[in-house]
Amino acid sequence: MATDKQIAANRNNARKSTGPRTAAGKSQSAQNARKHGFAASTFTVSQLEAPDEVSHLRQDALDLYRPLNSQELYAVERVALCQSSLLRVARLEASLFSQCMVEGAASADPNVALAAGFQQATRKPHTWALFLRYQAQAERQYRRAIEELNRLRTQRAEFEEEELEAEMDSPNEANFPLQSQSNQSDPHSEPNRKYAGVGHALACPATPKPQFAHTAKQQLALAQVPAAHAIAASQGR
Repeated sequence: MATDKQIAANRNNARKSTGPRTAAGKSQSAQNARKHGFAASTFTVSQLEAPDEVSHLRQDALDLYRPLNSQELYAVERVALCQSSLLRVARLEASLFSQCMVEGAASADPNVALAAGFQQATRKPHTWALFLRYQAQAERQYRRAIEELNRLRTQRAEFEEEELEAEMDSPNEANFPLQSQSNQSDPHSEPNRKYAGVGHALACPATPKPQFAHTAKQQLALAQVPAAHAIAASQGR
């Protein structure tokens, strides 16, 4: 099982080989696979299949899946070839049963003739065993071709989504430049908080508290002084 680092590395490598990103580039890239010389005549069994049969299968697959790059186009062509193999298997099956009918032609009943011919044909077990193996292989190859095409289409969708997210994130980062440091110190910062009281004291000196010259007892004593002087003066007289 792949580790997280291996998965991340595979994704990074895949991003470097995603091919063209514009619609025109993708359309041109999709035509690159045609250079490998795909020709229906190359995959057609002469005197058995129509020359344009594979071409029609290929065109039908292109119209359905609409590949956008060379790998998807190759996978679509593989699907068409697998479909041709399935049709060939069906023809082979029909030919085998036709041969059974010929070998069992002594019976007037077609069902009985088919059964008799099949019984004679199965005396050679390798013929039908190889046919069944070829039939199973053709069906398996067709399923694999469909799975591979779906995998490529899903992978392309994931790459396009990641590229879109990256493009959306890039402008957001550019819209928020680094703020220049201001020469003014922050009064709420920790170092300046220690000296906030000092500056406030210098700017706003403390109002002196009112000083009372005498207490209540002293005021009472002072009030009695003139009276004492008056009494002394009267006695002196």
